[in-house]
Amino acid sequence: MHTIYVLLSRSNTNCARLIRLMTACRYNHSSISLSPTLDCFYSFGRRRINNPLIGGFIEERLQAGIFARNAHQPCALYALDISDDAYARLERKIAVCTENYPAYRYNFLGAVLTYFGIPLERKHHYLCSQFVAYMLELSGACTLPRPVSLMQPMDFTAIPELRLIYTGKLGGAISHLDESRAEIGTY
Repeated sequence: MHTIYVLLSRSNTNCARLIRLMTACRYNHSSISLSPTLDCFYSFGRRRINNPLIGGFIEERLQAGIFARNAHQPCALYALDISDDAYARLERKIAVCTENYPAYRYNFLGAVLTYFGIPLERKHHYLCSQFVAYMLELSGACTLPRPVSLMQPMDFTAIPELRLIYTGKLGGAISHLDESRAEIGTY
């Protein structure tokens, strides 16, 4: 048995503010981590911190990049227990994305269509929420409230299998997890 993590977050970039204005949602980004130390999250977003137009598959670190610049912004961290087989499937998918990252693109068209509730699936194109939803669907450990192509970050809050383990500032997520593990004696 393994535990994976879904992080819902908000940044203060111009794009994020526009999304928040349009959707009125608390969180506008989602990422997934397969690591119990939360040392690396995977998602789709900007590949260059100052250029939102170059997007695709990305690795994110809580203490660097956009996350570090937005450490004061709110987040919610969820945990999901999955089988060893499901974990192996997710590891393989992450490895494929990492090895072939130039082929994976941000789904700009999908972002517009998702806002209007129009599903669009494009090979190797994802929004952050579509990628996380795809990974959860691949795990088979939960049921999504919408089709993958229509998932938005706030939709993850409606998945009963996801356990909320932290809400607060993005910069406090790792220290909270470390404190929780120290209390129960696990690392």
